[in-house]
Amino acid sequence: MKEKRNETNITDIYHWSHEASRYIRFKPDREQVYQELLAHLFDKANDFENDGMKREEAMKSAIEAMGDATELGLMMRKIHRPYLGYLWRFTQLLLVFSILLIFFVSKQVGGIGNMIEELKPQKDYWEENRDQYNNYNEYTLIADLTPTCEATIEGYQLSVPNVLHWKVEYEVEDKLYGDDVFKFILKAKHSPFLDAPRGIIERLTAIDNLGNFYTDVRRYGREPSIVGNLTVERLFSSQFEVWVNNLAPEAEWIELQYDFLGRSFRLRIPTVEGGDL
Repeated sequence: MKEKRNETNITDIYHWSHEASRYIRFKPDREQVYQELLAHLFDKANDFENDGMKREEAMKSAIEAMGDATELGLMMRKIHRPYLGYLWRFTQLLLVFSILLIFFVSKQVGGIGNMIEELKPQKDYWEENRDQYNNYNEYTLIADLTPTCEATIEGYQLSVPNVLHWKVEYEVEDKLYGDDVFKFILKAKHSPFLDAPRGIIERLTAIDNLGNFYTDVRRYGREPSIVGNLTVERLFSSQFEVWVNNLAPEAEWIELQYDFLGRSFRLRIPTVEGGDL
């Protein structure tokens, strides 16, 4: 029968450190605590050895001075907050994801420089191009409106921030003619992963309060219709300059309509001041 070993060796120090640190719940912190306990035990053992103890006795005294490994481990578990470690790991993952997202978006828009330009505050198209409209002296302004109508579809939040309604007069072979010009801005807010909603614009139709129907852009020029050109496209929003071809002069409002593959919306826009919404 073998006698019970009473000597303490270096393996006992590693075993004690492992036993005390295994109660730490966040694994990266557990490894750090293990290394710190190990270093502390060796320092204590060296101090005892310098005081004249033999190596084995010094290591045993160092372990005894630290106390019971399980008791110490449970005490550290109570005061240790693992969520701080998880939060730190989450921020690391978030940083990596953000870098990848920036790389992806910058590649989509043609480089970092273009991406910075895309992120600048976006002005309304007419805010930047108002002068060219004001220079047309033959136009008589009927209404300059800012509706509040909105609709959401397929990840796009649509709104109409500006409406301009003019009466234009022109002379042909000594005869005076007059047409109504009705233009508005259609703004679409969207995520950076979505392009401008050209497909939605191409399928827009409309009806006015008089019952007149306006077809989509594919029939432009043949009958009253809705036509739109993309004027501004940014990461988070796009703007279309839209006009109504052959608008009925007596119309007080016009309702944009979209209905395709079971998805639809309605946006009613005034054409004159006080038009019923």
